[in-house]
Amino acid sequence: LFFSKVKEGIYWSMENKEISVAVGGTALLVGVPATRTMLANLFVRRFRSEESLFRSAERRAGRLNEWLELQEKEYKKLEERAVLAAEEMQRGMGKLTAAGSQLKNLGTEARKMESRYDDLLQELRRIPGSQSVALRGQVAESANSVKKQRQAIERHVNQIVRQGIDI
Repeated sequence: LFFSKVKEGIYWSMENKEISVAVGGTALLVGVPATRTMLANLFVRRFRSEESLFRSAERRAGRLNEWLELQEKEYKKLEERAVLAAEEMQRGMGKLTAAGSQLKNLGTEARKMESRYDDLLQELRRIPGSQSVALRGQVAESANSVKKQRQAIERHVNQIVRQGIDI
């Protein structure tokens, strides 16, 4: 039943092309929101006075000006935030660079200390006796802790360098 009515409608529209085009065009104009709005505005303007159209345009201009003022205020506020954030980032970068430089110097000192401990261990290996063995054990523990500390310092320095900060 439904399909037979659809077939009938198709045959009728093929026979009456002018009416079909007019109905389809009207449906398209009314169906698309942009054209529907344009048509409504055209018809509304025809029936409104020039004074009411002017007042409406003034109100719209006022709303747009308010929106523009709000946008300018928002822009200024966001611009200030961006400037403050950039300054804070520069201070942070400076602090990070300084800390990285100090860590690098500390790593150099730790390397020197590690070398001194190694030299001392070499000397203690040459000295016979139980006291030198006991002292050598203590020195080896200290050398090991200096080595761990140096490795931790170098890890931190590498993390800073990986962030793109020159030390």
